[in-house]
Amino acid sequence: MHPASTLAAPPTYQRHRPERTVLYSIISEHYPRFVQEIERSGGHLPQFVRQEFDEYLKCGLLEHGISTFLIRRTGFTVASGVKTGAVTLIQRFGSALNLNPHLHTLAARP
Repeated sequence: MHPASTLAAPPTYQRHRPERTVLYSIISEHYPRFVQEIERSGGHLPQFVRQEFDEYLKCGLLEHGISTFLIRRTGFTVASGVKTGAVTLIQRFGSALNLNPHLHTLAARP
């Protein structure tokens, strides 16, 4: 048996925080002006490029994930300030202690 000090701690979930990266801050700060300058000079960005930038700025942000879906399903809008959340438990076994990985999710709606 290994001493407790040599056992590694189990990995824990760490939310990706794109809003704290240098690339994200540069794009979120300068992208709107970049688009304005292109349009002012008579050019345009293709729709797929705009869509990629818009999706990049939403990726990894919780307000654009499950909560947005739940808020819209109840007839509210994100702009209304309504908040919601979800908790998920990963269960690895069934009632007979057999291997049966599955998820239990509790989603609170507004």
